[in-house]
Amino acid sequence: MPDPVAPSKPIAPSKPIAPLPLAGARALPLATGDRALYRALHGDPTVMSFICTPLSIEAADASFDAALSANDHAWPARRTWSVAASEVDPPCGIVALVADPDDLGAAELGGMFLPSARGRGFVGRSLLAAMRFGFDALGLARIDASHAAAHRGAAAMAGKLGFGRRADLDHDGVQRWQVGRDEWRGQRRRREVLPLLDEATP
Repeated sequence: MPDPVAPSKPIAPSKPIAPLPLAGARALPLATGDRALYRALHGDPTVMSFICTPLSIEAADASFDAALSANDHAWPARRTWSVAASEVDPPCGIVALVADPDDLGAAELGGMFLPSARGRGFVGRSLLAAMRFGFDALGLARIDASHAAAHRGAAAMAGKLGFGRRADLDHDGVQRWQVGRDEWRGQRRRREVLPLLDEATP
């Protein structure tokens, strides 16, 4: 198990959201036109199988409105992007960074993708782009991740993204992961994160 990442100092609360550089693909701040995608993701039993019961349209809309509003708030808040596998394809997923209310220099990484987006390396590239934004643009000192213990695919992805397991933080069937900025940048230099990392940006 890696050493615990020390609590980080708060960062400047003025960083706006921006598109994520993602070579050959598209990652734009969540917009009003993404409501149908948000409903599809949160209402899909396959996508939601390791998260919770699929949401009703009303519940998905409430969550969408909150995420959309948070993009306009000064950090610390939440940043959400819709992502597409090419410049011309419709969006097929979302990625997000959610500020840790107890440590303003940390955030949780999350992502949801339609089944059609999986198996092509696109999911990992999208998540890596969000991590790069968190560390480089927001100045985060730590990024966390979590998933249902039964979700082996998520565990494999977390390891590839450079996260280290924090079994001491597991609870209620949820596995926890963390990676610090300096550690992650060191992994990038040694190319121990996904080989596709350098393809995530032009």
